[in-house]
Amino acid sequence: AYASTDAVTVGIAGASGVSVTAYVGNTIIAVNEPLSARLQGGALEVDLVFAAASFSAMAAVTGIDVTFTANQVTSSSVTITVHKPLITAVHVVDVYPVAFGGVNIHPLSPSWEPTEPTLRNASYFTGDLGTRVDGSGVVTAAPGFHLVAGQFYTVVLRAVARANGGPEQYVTTAALINSGVAIGFDHGTLNAAGNMVISTEACVTEFDCQSNFTSVAFTQPKQDVTFRLMNARACSAAGGGCNITFLFNGQDIAPNVATTLVTPVRSIATKLRASCAVAGSTTFTVDACPAAAINVGWTMRVEAVDDWGDVDEFFDGTLFARPIASSPAAFDIVDGDATISSNIIRRRFQAGVAYIDNLTTTRACVGCGIELLTDWGANLTTVTGMTTSNPTERIECSVATPIVHCNEYDASFECLSVGDRNLSTSSSTLLYPDTTICVDVTAVDGSG
Repeated sequence: AYASTDAVTVGIAGASGVSVTAYVGNTIIAVNEPLSARLQGGALEVDLVFAAASFSAMAAVTGIDVTFTANQVTSSSVTITVHKPLITAVHVVDVYPVAFGGVNIHPLSPSWEPTEPTLRNASYFTGDLGTRVDGSGVVTAAPGFHLVAGQFYTVVLRAVARANGGPEQYVTTAALINSGVAIGFDHGTLNAAGNMVISTEACVTEFDCQSNFTSVAFTQPKQDVTFRLMNARACSAAGGGCNITFLFNGQDIAPNVATTLVTPVRSIATKLRASCAVAGSTTFTVDACPAAAINVGWTMRVEAVDDWGDVDEFFDGTLFARPIASSPAAFDIVDGDATISSNIIRRRFQAGVAYIDNLTTTRACVGCGIELLTDWGANLTTVTGMTTSNPTERIECSVATPIVHCNEYDASFECLSVGDRNLSTSSSTLLYPDTTICVDVTAVDGSG
């Protein structure tokens, strides 16, 4: 016979590799501990929670026998089948810039944001409120946002698991993570374009971390991975950005289940590069401006480029072009719109490129030069050794062929002397059919 308040022992057997926690209400009770619980009104309700003791120790399927003993009588066992949760996906849940190893690498603007609607504050942050899955394996930057090459970023990855076809949940314990899995990157496309995902290994100074990211151990259900990109190659905004794909032991975490950050990358301009095209041409040749004859109709293209010679497509500062004070002759520069202010031409960069159309000078100059600089700190560039000619202001002409005429007549109108006649000064000249006349035509600039 049992009393309504008899003590009860909850017995657990066969739980190899599985930890079992028993609750009566909100109170944890010990299992396999004599008389750890007590009947209440002749009944006892026990909640059992099963978890992996370790990833390697837990079998794919474990049968656990549960018994109850009261008043020295044990119930028949109840077998509960526990399935091991398996990782089915890894989500990107946060991205933020970091200074690594004490190196003074400041976060660069603008910051990075994804397109997902679950934005919080200034960074993408989701999946931290429990086990409910609200992130994604493929995260795309929102319009206007991007990563910056050279800046270290930490990406937070979160493991997703499912047990026996049940609902997916975020993993909350490291016991479900296979510590033998290494997280790396798919370098193929980036390396082929001359870019790389750079690791933090052997990072002593800001600029010596220039090796492909190898791997980091996957040890936590929410794993941090820190890296930076070398430049922006294969990651242009115009091309839709690049796929920074995480691999797990060299492959996706599950077949056809990618973990990818899709984002444009900016490689910040450090210098300007000038090239010129002749009148009527759209072909620009780098280094064609020095020692070239810059006449009306020429166009100068100025590009803001990074250390790899690639255009910084996010650069939209103002270009300033002015004569070099040490040029052989004093001159002003003029463009097709005649927009001169204090002898400086201003142009706005669009996607890292600015144009000066119909460039010429107000005076002829051999070996003259132009300085190019910006308000965005992309250093100063000079274009020297240019040869320019003054623009034509008028056309002059004169007769090159002498025209014979009579200078003096006698009383009977006989010609006493002959001479040449200047068409420009004579009031009238008699020309006969088939007479050949040559005229010299001269283009004259403002200096005469």
